[in-house]
Amino acid sequence: MLLVGHSQGGMITGHLATDPAFRERFNVTNMVTYGAPVDHLDVRGVDVLQMGHALDPVPRTDLEGLGTSHTPTSRHVDLPSPGAWNDVLTNHSHEAYIRSVHDALASDTPLGAELRAYQSSGSMAPFLVGPDGSGRRATAVDVPVQRLPD
Repeated sequence: MLLVGHSQGGMITGHLATDPAFRERFNVTNMVTYGAPVDHLDVRGVDVLQMGHALDPVPRTDLEGLGTSHTPTSRHVDLPSPGAWNDVLTNHSHEAYIRSVHDALASDTPLGAELRAYQSSGSMAPFLVGPDGSGRRATAVDVPVQRLPD
């Protein structure tokens, strides 16, 4: 199972990936987060990719794992920020993260190479089904999380 989440959704995926009861029921192999403070979590046995815009303060609210041991399979990627240093909304926007990852994957840069390496890793193979006619299938479940007005 691949868990993906942005911001609070990333925090939820991180806590699910560290929950023994959840892991007993689901075979969590990969976790990808965008703009989520999850450095402090010890997600052993899961191939983790944590992405954050360089100027997004949210993924740093856990003090970047200060005083904890990082999981050996965890990758931390700083993406170029789409907004100015004081534009928190733009730098934390999930739409901006989508554009940043798309642009990085298409670029001939070390960042693009790093993202493509994760994308082509063996642990990601079950989740990426291309138009090659291989007959493989992948399913996805979106779980939107939002605040409701009082």
